[in-house]
Amino acid sequence: MKSLKPLALAAVLLAGCATSGPKPALNAQGSVATLADAGPRPASTAIPIDAFKRQLKDPEGVRVRGVQAPGFLSVESSIFSRAFYGWAICFDMNTRNGMGGYGGYRKQLIVVRNDELVAAESEDPGRKTQAAWLLDLCEQAKVAAAKP
Repeated sequence: MKSLKPLALAAVLLAGCATSGPKPALNAQGSVATLADAGPRPASTAIPIDAFKRQLKDPEGVRVRGVQAPGFLSVESSIFSRAFYGWAICFDMNTRNGMGGYGGYRKQLIVVRNDELVAAESEDPGRKTQAAWLLDLCEQAKVAAAKP
């Protein structure tokens, strides 16, 4: 039986080639998106959240809690989403189902750029990797919101 040392060494070397975190999205000119590309920070989170709710089947049946302050977020496309950048607002959302009951709160991320809703991502509890990705984005937005 051949030694596994060369295989183990190759695995260690390749592991060092992994990238660290998501790459930022590109703006319309093809350069990395910045705060200037996102437009002004939304003065209120209520307006973008209401715009998002109006796109849902039952906007009146939506409960919202735990709204974070807007933070700049720029994310390259991934297996979970297309690329987006702008002011990210994360919150917990509970929607009414067809039977009139509520299914429980899930994390929701919306992205606003120049006062327009440009992206929305909802937590899918059945897909643990996607849910972790969304929670990580919300944490990044929270940290960005805290910066002056």
